[in-house]
Amino acid sequence: VDVLLNQNILPGEEKCYDGLVPRSCRQYLGPRYALLQHQFLELRNRTPQRSGPIEHILVYFGGVDEANLTGRSLEALLLADCGELRIDVVLPLNGPHRNSIARLAKRMPGVKLHDNLPSLANLMARADLGIGAGGASSWERLCLGLPTFIVTLSENQVRIARTLQAANLAQWLGHY
Repeated sequence: VDVLLNQNILPGEEKCYDGLVPRSCRQYLGPRYALLQHQFLELRNRTPQRSGPIEHILVYFGGVDEANLTGRSLEALLLADCGELRIDVVLPLNGPHRNSIARLAKRMPGVKLHDNLPSLANLMARADLGIGAGGASSWERLCLGLPTFIVTLSENQVRIARTLQAANLAQWLGHY
């Protein structure tokens, strides 16, 4: 290995790969090396810091969401009587729960469904709160300063979510 990139937060990251890669390997470790689309950098300085009441929520759990955390999040918002909120929901094109989420969204006037978006940057910049998984979208949300509730979908996200919560950068609600 000549070059190693790991954009995740790694406790003790400077020694994380000792003995695993050659000494000559150039290591780029941590979120400062996150692979983000250019739209996030463009919006970073133009997105105001959030303050005041939550009026706009973005729900996105990645490209598959087999556990239907999108639907479960909408059900929780419906039970909490959040009818005044605007809620953007990004769905995977071939997600297994797409139809049930669309039926649920029809009962919630503030919900707008999105799919096949080339970037989430504009939706994240408009939102006051994000609800999503603990993977690569974490770095996008952090880049734009979007407060977030994280529910982890896989074991590799748990360490990231715990570290973000410990640093007061996100609220981890637990593993699905």
